[in-house]
Amino acid sequence: IAMRKPRPDRSQFVIQLRQMNLGAIYLSTFLWLTALSFCCALVFTVILRRIWKPAFIASLLVTIGGGLALSYVSNATFHQALFLRRHESQNKWVPNDGRITYSAEFASLYATYSMTETEFRNWAANYEVPLKTYDNTLLMNDINHFDLDGPEISLSTVTGGNGKQIRVYYKNETMFFAYNSM
Repeated sequence: IAMRKPRPDRSQFVIQLRQMNLGAIYLSTFLWLTALSFCCALVFTVILRRIWKPAFIASLLVTIGGGLALSYVSNATFHQALFLRRHESQNKWVPNDGRITYSAEFASLYATYSMTETEFRNWAANYEVPLKTYDNTLLMNDINHFDLDGPEISLSTVTGGNGKQIRVYYKNETMFFAYNSM
């Protein structure tokens, strides 16, 4: 009879297996805007070649220079807003209703939601990853992102082997959601 391997702790397994894809969406948004910028530069160059017929090398320089310039401008202008919209639309780890703020970066997410204590407790009890009472060791880091002083309830997941952790706090009809990769 073969011995079964012990199952890994589910809370760590789920965090490692199903991430919030912050980095992937951040990078794909950058690449999407860059590709779109170079396509626009190429269309401009094709139109330019039909009108003025510049030399091939001049057309190539216009395409590369225009693509780089448009990439810089489009990423500087639209990247953060597009990234937030794309991430929030696919993020199933946060509540669907009551969003007050939503601030995501490459490796972290900070959001606040309006809900009653009963709604918070129900959401936490039904969360896909077990949430346990939290000792507020990273509260000082989270205070920089939230206007939070002494939460009434503090819960978190076990830190995954990849350093990812979800922390949720509740105070005054507001849930504070923090996720980061250490």
